[in-house]
Amino acid sequence: MGKRGWQGLRACFTEHADYVTFQGEHLQGRKAIADVHQELWNGVLRGSTLNGEIVKIDFITPELAIFHGWGAVKMRWQKQAPKKRDSINTNVVVKQNGEWRIAAFQNSRISGPGLMQKIFTKMSSR
Repeated sequence: MGKRGWQGLRACFTEHADYVTFQGEHLQGRKAIADVHQELWNGVLRGSTLNGEIVKIDFITPELAIFHGWGAVKMRWQKQAPKKRDSINTNVVVKQNGEWRIAAFQNSRISGPGLMQKIFTKMSSR
């Protein structure tokens, strides 16, 4: 995660930011978000690389935007991140004192339809 680690990125969030994790856990506040991510980078994600890009951005006002991003984590032993690790995130960002900060962030794994959805789709198309 670079020399500054997740703590170095904590300034990207507003003081009272909200973050909904993959598991649906709702973290509130810059400190809680930074602490949880630092634990991940110190533990299971140690030595990994985070790849990502902004897919779409909509400016609601000059100080408010919503963007969707794609991301994937490449573990330290992998040559590239497997497709099953792809995620999509929705971010609400606000401009404060001339700088953009994340006010809300939700991260979800990208996956295809599950078995039950496939069955119901097939049944309803008959």
